[in-house]
Amino acid sequence: DTKRKVTSAMAYPVFILIFLIGVIWGMFYYIIPMFAEVYADFNAGLPGPTVIAINISDFIVNNLFLAILIFIMAIVALFLVYLTDRGRYIMDTLKLRIPVIGGVITNSIMSKFSRTFSILMAAGVPIMDTMELTENVVQNAVVEGAVRKARVLVKEGYGVANAFRRTGEFPPTLLQMLATGEETGDMDKLLGKAAQFYEKLVDSVIDRLTSLIEPLLIVMMALVVGTIIIVIYLPIFDLGEAISQGFN
Repeated sequence: DTKRKVTSAMAYPVFILIFLIGVIWGMFYYIIPMFAEVYADFNAGLPGPTVIAINISDFIVNNLFLAILIFIMAIVALFLVYLTDRGRYIMDTLKLRIPVIGGVITNSIMSKFSRTFSILMAAGVPIMDTMELTENVVQNAVVEGAVRKARVLVKEGYGVANAFRRTGEFPPTLLQMLATGEETGDMDKLLGKAAQFYEKLVDSVIDRLTSLIEPLLIVMMALVVGTIIIVIYLPIFDLGEAISQGFN
């Protein structure tokens, strides 16, 4: 359920981003060429930003197939990189470091980790098997590696909480729950509470993000589109200023 909420929260920004890319593409493919033809008739120098915009537009119009091919190849390349262990580790690391969203993803992973660990411990599954099974459900290469490292440390004689602490990938609250549970023998119950804590944390952040993200995305879209429009109209502004000075 937590994963579904995180996915749902990220769906709207992705939709807006795709829409924004479509708007920008439409402006460079249809709108800017129309203005470029008008400016060509003036046979006058154009501001630098306008020249850059027209050059980008010319490339897109004259190399549409190549531009689409490059885009598709970039997507395929990213997918192929993600299929490798090193590529997946790098991309999963980047996910955890995205401002705000990275925190939501981390808390979601900790919720899943705590819930799985709690259920397995309550069912009487041995600690080494519990750690191995938990490693397989977190679905993040960074955390998977941390659980694997902790499992090795436990096998070498370290306590469970200390082993997870030494990986450097688990938050203090969860480590404290592990340590207390290890001391009292109630690890399953305390990790169940940890799972609830992280689930509530994810819900709280998602609620705040949902209320903030729409106006932020609208402002971002307005800034991007507005900047392109200003760049397109710069020569007209310059022409109007020149005409005004001529009359004076």
